[in-house]
Amino acid sequence: MELENHSTLISIDSLLDEKMLTIRRERVLLDSDIADLFQIPISQLHRKVRNNIERFPKQFMFKITSEELRKISQLDLPKRKIIYVFTWGGIMMVAGHIRT
Repeated sequence: MELENHSTLISIDSLLDEKMLTIRRERVLLDSDIADLFQIPISQLHRKVRNNIERFPKQFMFKITSEELRKISQLDLPKRKIIYVFTWGGIMMVAGHIRT
């Protein structure tokens, strides 16, 4: 059983590594990728962040524009007004708030 948990962690870690982007010299993960990881709608993720905004300083999370993201990543994303990106610290903070 312990090996199964270990391999699951390795799989998640590999998945996150593939999705990480470097924006403003920070390794970050898009809000949409975090929502997919936790299997929740982006709107729920944004609500959790808004309700706990004091727990998300700039070193954990910041907003970028869809145009800024397109320039950096060449991803074809739907246009959204707000796109959050999260550093490792922010991802851990989100994990704690999603599960509550």
